[in-house]
Amino acid sequence: MIDRRGWGLACYYREAEDSDVWREAVIITSLAGFKAENELRRRSSYASRDAQEMIDSCDWREARPLVAKFSGGRFVTNNVGMLLLKFEDQAERLVVEWWPAIEDVATALLEGEWEPLKELKSGSLWSHPDERTAKYLPGSEVVRILGGHGIVATCA
Repeated sequence: MIDRRGWGLACYYREAEDSDVWREAVIITSLAGFKAENELRRRSSYASRDAQEMIDSCDWREARPLVAKFSGGRFVTNNVGMLLLKFEDQAERLVVEWWPAIEDVATALLEGEWEPLKELKSGSLWSHPDERTAKYLPGSEVVRILGGHGIVATCA
């Protein structure tokens, strides 16, 4: 979803199961949004957002507690900060690799019609308080687009 100011939100299942593999996938997915914005900025000749902005982002703040839940073996040679940096690098590589899929999802979203702003299931608003409309792309459409790029996804 995206509002007229450019504020957006992607909703996906991110309640990490009790496994390091699942936590890692959720962390990388969370960090990829910020990395995708910087990739778009790079491709459009705009200045990238800096490391402090990454640390201050909602996505980074959501990823950090998950890193701290990794099993002890992950911390033998790395601390939470080092693991987050490794996951950031991996998210950045995946964004570059799958950029055509990201562009196709963004294009489909932007081609949509403006609709009344919807509350999240939590009851909170994701957009600027003055916004009244947004564009939405259903999960089933995202799954279809990703499938066209060979990315397996599901929508419940």
